Amino acid sequence: MKLAFLNEQKKDNQKFCEHLNQRGFMVIQEQPEQKSYDALIDSYRKLTKRSIDYLMLDQFTSDFNYFLDYLNPKEIKKQKFDVVGNGFTTTMLNYVAMLNQNIRVLYGPTFNHFTKPNEVAKIYDNFAYIISKTEKQVIIDAKKTNPDLLFAFTKKTAGILYGGHVDALIASYNTDYFPAKLKGIVLLIDGLADDVTTLRQQLTTLNQRKMFVGVKGIIFGKVENVNLPELITEEFSELLRLNMVFDYNGINAEQQSYVMLGKQVIIDPITEEILQVTK
Repeated sequence: MKLAFLNEQKKDNQKFCEHLNQRGFMVIQEQPEQKSYDALIDSYRKLTKRSIDYLMLDQFTSDFNYFLDYLNPKEIKKQKFDVVGNGFTTTMLNYVAMLNQNIRVLYGPTFNHFTKPNEVAKIYDNFAYIISKTEKQVIIDAKKTNPDLLFAFTKKTAGILYGGHVDALIASYNTDYFPAKLKGIVLLIDGLADDVTTLRQQLTTLNQRKMFVGVKGIIFGKVENVNLPELITEEFSELLRLNMVFDYNGINAEQQSYVMLGKQVIIDPITEEILQVTK
């Protein structure tokens, strides 16, 4: 069974829902009159007792963390389904990826951002390709297709990938869901602000909360209107010791793809590619 959760019913969700239904997803939406995710949680509890192949979490806002209080770590460790979510579900995605290496956890775009049928189909095909059962090496992003991609180091780097939307990462500080507790990881930082004042505050907060301690590398999502490498060189020089990639096609980019959290990522400045082995 394929299961999808959406945050609320909107007219512009209907085409997306129809698309999912056609591909065998059972879509559960929060109703406008509901004041919490109680109905979603109840549905989740009932349905996870059945055989689920995919769990899709889409269109949620930051208060989705309410859901986290109802997750049973022992239950998650027993699950085998694949989970896909967007930036606002970053906290849960990292938590699930840390608890259960057998669950494939995908971080990627919100389907509903794409209104044209061919755009939705393209994103869905990318998702389906990555979670297919065949083990393969997948190019997540490359200079060839993303000319803005910048590798600020010279040696190939590999590590387990965690991270996601910057606001969710900041909010998860000092909790069980904080991925920087793990050492030797590659950190994805997505959804950064496109004005220099807010961006500076985001980086300062991440630095103060020791998000970069023990990290092998950082993949920064695309930032508009600000020269992020220059800002880091001038004001956050302590980060220059890390292997950094800038302008990854994250949630603010026109072309987006999925990455798999909790799995190895390879950053190769020679071929100018970001790769993952799916398994």
